[in-house]
Amino acid sequence: MSLCAFEEKHRCFAHRLIGSTTQRLNILPTFIIFHPIMSDSKKLFEQLKDLSTEQRNPASMDIDARSSLEIVTLINDEDKRIALAVETQIPHIAKAVDLVVHAFRNGGRLLYFGAGTSGRLGVLDAAECPPTYGSDPEMVQGFIAGGEKAMFRAQEGAEDHKENGAKEVDALNVGPNDVVCGIAASLRTPYVIGAVIRAKERGALCMSPPIPARDSMILHTPISPRRSMSRSVPR
Repeated sequence: MSLCAFEEKHRCFAHRLIGSTTQRLNILPTFIIFHPIMSDSKKLFEQLKDLSTEQRNPASMDIDARSSLEIVTLINDEDKRIALAVETQIPHIAKAVDLVVHAFRNGGRLLYFGAGTSGRLGVLDAAECPPTYGSDPEMVQGFIAGGEKAMFRAQEGAEDHKENGAKEVDALNVGPNDVVCGIAASLRTPYVIGAVIRAKERGALCMSPPIPARDSMILHTPISPRRSMSRSVPR
């Protein structure tokens, strides 16, 4: 690699770091093919290859050859699409809010379970509730695959164990008054799935961000937003 190409690659990487963390503008092909081979890697690849979260963004295919101004403008343009995407899910979000409010009024909790970046955002949201709203720290809690150390350094493979999510649910004594929110953009993260399944077994109401489910997703029923948020809310 020439010095010029090397500098351009790392300049582009710097822009990604200081730009949007909410929109993936992939420079290289998806990293999943470099993940340590799993016993069921072919099935996993088939599940992931068509997910929008694992695709390259057509708008940024030549991002490495653009100027700094063009890169920042592109990131900003992509960010503008987020609010419109959220708008399409407002009915589901409003229903989720009602369910959480009902849980709080009955002494329940909102518990986030996630992995990687999305898991960190769940923990961040939970951590911000007490200073922002004066809420009890127990009311909203966030849990990430790999535990506290995963907040500061990626713990590769930590999300691949269903039993770890289930164990955390048991340790929290999750019950019918609680709401468990599984955060998994792919709808197949084992840690999150394990937590959601166990929470449902213990009677908790479970939901996930309204991401379109695929027929091949192994847990589209337990964490389907339409199904899990269809329960009526007592007034």
